[in-house]
Amino acid sequence: MERTITVIPPTANKPKYLRVAAYCRVSTGHEAQSGSLKCQVAHLTKLISENPDWDFAGIYADTQSGIDMCNRDEFNRMLSDCNDGKIDLILTKSISRWGRNTLDTLVTLQQLTAKGIEVRFEMEHISTMDEKVHEIIVAHAAVAQHESHERSL
Repeated sequence: MERTITVIPPTANKPKYLRVAAYCRVSTGHEAQSGSLKCQVAHLTKLISENPDWDFAGIYADTQSGIDMCNRDEFNRMLSDCNDGKIDLILTKSISRWGRNTLDTLVTLQQLTAKGIEVRFEMEHISTMDEKVHEIIVAHAAVAQHESHERSL
């Protein structure tokens, strides 16, 4: 019995778009900080929506101290969405907006990187997918933690 092979030509697949979210944070609800949060949200929303290769995965915004990650509802919702496979890339203004506790910052970034989720910090112009960036993140996170400690004195 002779076998027949039927060649099925590939169909044009829609390219995989990155699902991109933004994390924004200020530490207090004071008017000046409220304006900063609005600017962060507006800037990152615009950046995501203007990139044709990105799908908007949401804005996560907290008005909460960056010292303790447990109390940041939106941050934790974002991490949950990452665990559910809803986010490929997270944009944030700076490492200090991500967190002001060096250990928590490093642990969450390593967990996300292990899942293949990239985090980009705009002010520092760095990405967690750059293998050389670990030391830079440690230094910036330590500075942010020190600044928070000085403010609390």
